[in-house]
Amino acid sequence: MIEELEIKGYWWLPEKPDLKLPGTLRFSPYKEFSLEIQGSFKEMGEMNKFLTPDIILGHSHQGKNITLYKCIETLHKGDSPETFESIFLVNVGFIGVHFRQLSEIKFKKISLRYNYLDEWLNISGFNIPLPNIEGETLEIEIKYKQPTPIEIILKKGLKISLEIEVSLPTLYALQKEACMKQEAFFTLEFPKEASFEEAHKFIYIFQNLFSLLTSEIVYPLKILGYSESSVQFIKNEKFYKPIEIIYQLTLPQAKSKKSYYPFDILYPYISIKNKTEIIFNNWVEKIEILEPVYNLYFGTIYSRDMYLEFQFLSLVMALEVYHRRMIRKEDIPSIEHKKRIEEILTNTPDKYQNWLKEKLTYSNEPSLRKRIKEICEKLKNIGYLTNLISKKKDFIDKVVNTRNYFVHYDQSLEDKALKGTELYWLIQKLKVLVEICLLKEIGFLDTEIDSTFQQNSKYKWLIERTKELK
Repeated sequence: MIEELEIKGYWWLPEKPDLKLPGTLRFSPYKEFSLEIQGSFKEMGEMNKFLTPDIILGHSHQGKNITLYKCIETLHKGDSPETFESIFLVNVGFIGVHFRQLSEIKFKKISLRYNYLDEWLNISGFNIPLPNIEGETLEIEIKYKQPTPIEIILKKGLKISLEIEVSLPTLYALQKEACMKQEAFFTLEFPKEASFEEAHKFIYIFQNLFSLLTSEIVYPLKILGYSESSVQFIKNEKFYKPIEIIYQLTLPQAKSKKSYYPFDILYPYISIKNKTEIIFNNWVEKIEILEPVYNLYFGTIYSRDMYLEFQFLSLVMALEVYHRRMIRKEDIPSIEHKKRIEEILTNTPDKYQNWLKEKLTYSNEPSLRKRIKEICEKLKNIGYLTNLISKKKDFIDKVVNTRNYFVHYDQSLEDKALKGTELYWLIQKLKVLVEICLLKEIGFLDTEIDSTFQQNSKYKWLIERTKELK
C-alpha cells in the first residue's frame, strides 16, 4: 500500500480472454495507479470510445494473477492496431487472484497492518537477556515465542483478531547474520463473504478508531484479503491464499515518526484491555448515529493542508451534529413549538405566510451557543477540559462569532472573528472537545478521560501552550 510498484505482463478483459495485450501497471500510493497497454481492447469501429471496464485481468511476468477493479480509459492514441496505446486509471488492484466477474469479488476476512498498530498493541515475543560480557567470548541467547492472538467478538457475527506475524531468519551455509521481525496485524472476519465495498467500509471505520486511540494519523500499510475465489486444498484441508489489495491513499504524504513509543499513545491496548470488546462494539454500533461526526472530525485530522477556516467550520458542524443526535434536537417540546408557529402564522398576512413558514422551518433548533454550552456542561467533570477552556463564556463567544463570520461574512463580525494563530489554537480546543465526546460515547468514564489527558505529553503541552497565549 505504501510501496511503489511497476508490474509488467499481459492484460485482457474477462469477456475477451483470447485478446491478451502487453502492458505495464504502475502504482504509487499518492501519485499514480495506472495501466498502460500496447494495443487496444476495442474493435476498429470503436476507437473513438473510452472504455470503463469493471474488471481487467492480468498475468505478470513473475507469474502472479492480477485483477484490476473499476478502471477508466483516459487516453488512447495511434493510427492502427499495431501502433495503438491505451492508458487506464485503476481504482483497486487485487494481486494474487483472478476475479472474472463482479459477483466473485468477495472476502471472508481481511487482514491489515496499520501504522502505529505495533506501538498501540505493544506486545513482543522476544526474550533477550543481557549478554554475558564477563568472559573473553561474547555469548548471546535470543528466544522468541509467538504471542497468542487476541480475539474480540463484535455483534452481528463479526470477529476481530489482533495477531503477531513473525518472519524467520534465513539459514546460510556460512551464517553471518540472522534477522527475525514481528509485525502486528488487525484481522476482521465476516460471518459470510462481504463485498469489497463493505470490507473497505470497515477498513476505514477501524482506521478512524485507531486514529482516535493513538491521537495520530493512522492509515493501512498493507491489506490482505481472503476469498473463496482463492483457496487451495492440502491433504483435504482448505487454505485461503492471501490476496494483496492496493489502492491510492487519500491522505497527506505523512510518514510514521521514526521515534514513536507506546507511552506517547493516548490509549494503548494495555489501558483498555478489560473493555476492548465494549469500545470496539460501541464504535461500530454508533456509526449509524455518529457517522457525520466521524466524517467531519477525521476529515480535519487527515487533511493537514485544509484551510484553517474549513477545519474550524468542520469541527463546529461536528459538535452541532453530535449535540443534535446525542443530547437534544429541539429547543422546546415539539408540541409547544407547533402551537407557537400556528399562532405566529395566524397573525401574519396571507401573502407572507408561505415565506415566513419556510423561514421558521428550523426555528426549533437550539442555537450554536446553547449547543456548545450544553456539551461543555455534559463534560464538566473532566478537569483537563476545564483547564483547557478555563473561561467558558469567552470560549463560546469566540466560537459563535467566528462561525457566524465565516458562514455569512458579515462585516460587523469581522473584528470579533478569530484568524491566524488565534484561530489555530481555537481549532485545537475544538478538536479536544470532539475527541472527548467520542471517547465518552464508546465507553470511557470521565475519570478515565481526565487522567489520560492530564498525563499525556501531547495534551499537557497543549494546556501549557494555550496558557502562554492568554
